[in-house]
Amino acid sequence: MYQLDIPSIKAPALMALLSMMLFFSPPVLASEDGFSFKFNLFSTEGLVVSDNYTIDEDFGQRNGLEILAPFKFQIPRQDNVTPLFTTGTGSGGMILKINFTTGEKDTDINDRQFIENIQFVGMTLPLGDAEERIAVLTRLLRNDAFNGATADYEQKEVLGSRNAKIGDLDVVDVVGRYIDPDLGLIYVRIVGFPNPNAPRAVFSVSNIVADRFDFTSLDELEFTGGGKTLSSFEYIQP
Repeated sequence: MYQLDIPSIKAPALMALLSMMLFFSPPVLASEDGFSFKFNLFSTEGLVVSDNYTIDEDFGQRNGLEILAPFKFQIPRQDNVTPLFTTGTGSGGMILKINFTTGEKDTDINDRQFIENIQFVGMTLPLGDAEERIAVLTRLLRNDAFNGATADYEQKEVLGSRNAKIGDLDVVDVVGRYIDPDLGLIYVRIVGFPNPNAPRAVFSVSNIVADRFDFTSLDELEFTGGGKTLSSFEYIQP
């Protein structure tokens, strides 16, 4: 469950060294009028067919990026959902953006609807005491990252945060929301993945259109296509 009240944390010298440059914007791919279809959430059990993606030095060379913390993930296949990819530009820390959209691979961009997205962003989190790293990262994601992700919106709030496990990684998981004038209620999920073996690390920012799913709790954000993608995140160790 998400912790709704985080006590104030005094910023140690470690915080001054953590840098995060954000690149956010949930796109509207087509008119939202008349959209009523709901996408199913994945279950906690059962076989899921997925495609594997590796973000490493080879990926960086192909796209003109320096990948300082290589990682990999899986995107589950879904009917009537196609992921569209945008690579970073080498500035702003953004490595890769994945827009989950309606339609099949040959669907025209003008006929697609936005469902959710994920943006993977590079960060530096110096090595040190594990609990201190998590505490500092929690504060920064709840404040700096959330405010950066929702800077263009007035109606916004952090709903909660928690420490969690993704595979063998201890992560920070923050959830908030804002109101988009075209898309309505958007959930923001920000996940920090501290690299246990190096200062270079990655965090993700997801924008999820609430009306695309029948959510009954914040915990169900893990079971969208984007949520399942994040659950497969893993650093590639040398």
